[in-house]
Amino acid sequence: MLKSLYHLTRSSVTATDGDIGKVKAAFFDDQWWTIRYLVIDTRKWWPGGKKVLIACHCIDRIDWATNTVHVKLTRDQVKNSLQFEKELPVVRDYEERLHASNHRTGSWDS
Repeated sequence: MLKSLYHLTRSSVTATDGDIGKVKAAFFDDQWWTIRYLVIDTRKWWPGGKKVLIACHCIDRIDWATNTVHVKLTRDQVKNSLQFEKELPVVRDYEERLHASNHRTGSWDS
């Protein structure tokens, strides 16, 4: 089913153990024309929170009826994830640190 990025970027995000925030943006791989990461704003769930990147392979499912993205991460994994800095490029080193902070594997190549 084809849905617009507009609808995705207004979705709530739920971890395995509760709500964690809202989708604010997406990162595309311009070589493969696919979304690689979602930018999640955790500040409403976690006062003083941050924006984090969630890899698409961490998505369990998207419920379009409730406009909710369910991820295969816990709230602690999201809370301990690297803060997203829009000024910094998402390069191999950043990806490796991001996946390590989520106790996950994966890369642009997978």
